Amino acid sequence: MDKEKRKEYNKKYRQANKEIIKEYNKKYHQANIERINEKQRGYYQDNKEILKEYRKEYYKTKNGKKSATISSWKIQGLTDTDLDYIYDLYKNTTNCWVCNHDFSEHFKCMDHDHETGDFRQILCNKCNCHDSWKKYSEIV
Repeated sequence: MDKEKRKEYNKKYRQANKEIIKEYNKKYHQANIERINEKQRGYYQDNKEILKEYRKEYYKTKNGKKSATISSWKIQGLTDTDLDYIYDLYKNTTNCWVCNHDFSEHFKCMDHDHETGDFRQILCNKCNCHDSWKKYSEIV
């Protein structure tokens, strides 16, 4: 069998046996977790500088910045399910939702409820640090 036919056959096989392969991989991983972890640690040690440089460059990209921002929000307690939508809203908002100041003058913050983790609004740092927005949110 030539290379292209073999490739096509393998692709069809994987598609037809997706669940069986998934179950096999799961069992293999559970049975060999220590060996897998040791191999990963060794790879990291052997390529530490290359990986650091890669991550450094990645976080300068659009997707890297998005990933870092969303991770930061999760650490801070945001639990909303549509984080991509919130991120796009955050990136495209130019003025504070309370005082309407331009974000070129003030630092932009994503405000959320610390008890429930739900997104509330996008504020400047000044409004986020004060309770003045609560009066606004009760009116709206």
